[in-house]
This record gives sequence, structure tokens and C-alpha cells, in this order.
Amino acid sequence: MDASPDLPPQNRVPIFNMPGVVTASIGVLVGIHALREFVLPDTWDIAALIDLALIPGRWSVAVDPARAEEILRAATALAGDPDVVEARQAFARYVVADPAAMPWTFATYALLHGSWMHVIFNSVWLAAFGSPVARLVPVRPRACAGRSGRR
Repeated sequence: MDASPDLPPQNRVPIFNMPGVVTASIGVLVGIHALREFVLPDTWDIAALIDLALIPGRWSVAVDPARAEEILRAATALAGDPDVVEARQAFARYVVADPAAMPWTFATYALLHGSWMHVIFNSVWLAAFGSPVARLVPVRPRACAGRSGRR
């Protein structure tokens, strides 16, 4: 015999009350950083950064090739540790030598982070401010499937 009274069932509230798209976005950010941190060799990581990061000098040269000299001059003008100066000059020469604009970097730079603290802070901000936006603009996968002709 059960001695507990007949109480109405309690509604359980989830600990994280975020829309799925926000949770998935945070998972993607953490996953990309974990891949870069623990799986990719350093040379591949640097290549990914160069190809996916938004580098303003690259866009300056793509829009106005005459600015290449200005970028090279700026790289040599800054003082500091000789190794850092040489690395800065080599990077500037690389950016000037490949004048492609790489338009995808306007989207992919947001997926790259410099440290775990950077990923954590961005995830907290995404959870705080992305959730209300996601609730205002709901994801409609059925609408996309209906427009593509599949049911």
C-alpha cells in the first residue's frame, strides 16, 4: 500500500532552457575549438587560421593593390623583439603575395577562437542574447523542405 498522497504531477523545468539552435551553435563552437586544440597539428591549425580568419590587410590589398607597399612598410615600422618583427614581416609578405579577398572569411572568422576562455565567454553571451533572438525568429525546417519540393 502506497502512503503517499495523490498529488498532481510536477512539471519539470529543464536546467538549460535554451532553444536547440543556440545549444547546437555552442556545441559547434566548442567542437571546432576542441578539434583545433587537440586534433590538428600546429601546421594545419595555422593554415586553417590563415584561410578562415578575417584578415583586414588581405581585403585592403584585394580592393586596392596599391596599398601593398603601405602594409609592408607598416610591418617593418613597428619595433620589438627581432623574432616577432621577422614573423610580422613574413606574414605581411604572405598577405600581400596572395591578394585574393576570400569572401567566406566574413562568416568563418566567428567560428575561430583564441583560447578556451574566449570560447566560454562567447558561449555565455550567445546563450544570454542568442536565446531571445532564436525565440523571436523560429527555425522552420518544414518550410524549407516544402519549398524544395520534398515532403
